[in-house]
Amino acid sequence: MRIQIIPVGMLAANCCVVIDEDAKACAIVDPGANAPRILDYLEQNGLRAELVLLTHGHFDHIMAAPEIVRRTGAKLYIHKADAHMIDQSYAGHAGYIREPYETPHIHGYLEDGMEIPMAGLTFTVMNTPGHTPGSCVLLCGEHMLAGDTLFLESCGRVDLEGGSAEDMRQSLKRIRDLPGDYTIYPGHEDITKLSHERVHNPYMPK
Repeated sequence: MRIQIIPVGMLAANCCVVIDEDAKACAIVDPGANAPRILDYLEQNGLRAELVLLTHGHFDHIMAAPEIVRRTGAKLYIHKADAHMIDQSYAGHAGYIREPYETPHIHGYLEDGMEIPMAGLTFTVMNTPGHTPGSCVLLCGEHMLAGDTLFLESCGRVDLEGGSAEDMRQSLKRIRDLPGDYTIYPGHEDITKLSHERVHNPYMPK
């Protein structure tokens, strides 16, 4: 298993390509913009995209999803509470600098505790509301795709539509209490470790 981060869009969201190297299959987590760049990476590395997994519905994490689904046939998943956010009528709000966008087909909804297989890998879903009601964290082996729930020594904003400080506190507590350690791939900026965040993140309940 290998994870490639491709920063995309004006907010430099981390699009994560989670790769089963034996099967040459991958899941694309949060393709936030620049579909050609993501698709070029797949082609150059001989990868077949099977899944598009959206950790939440904010525009900077979804904009390339329609084109990638159309071009690759990958199946798209998002939590039902955020599903309205990827409709063109919502995602097309004026004021964002973005590429053309059409509503993608949703193949399934992420649910807490759900397991999604892909080739030799399995993604386990944790619904972690706080940044948005449908925010999710995806666990795959010893890796965590954290979206905008957990960052290096920080966490996602709770002052946007649907955000909740109390929900975020409870979600971070659930993450803190996971057994063992995880390498964390956040939705923006640098990779971190759960062991580091338990000690150094001021937003993580003690």
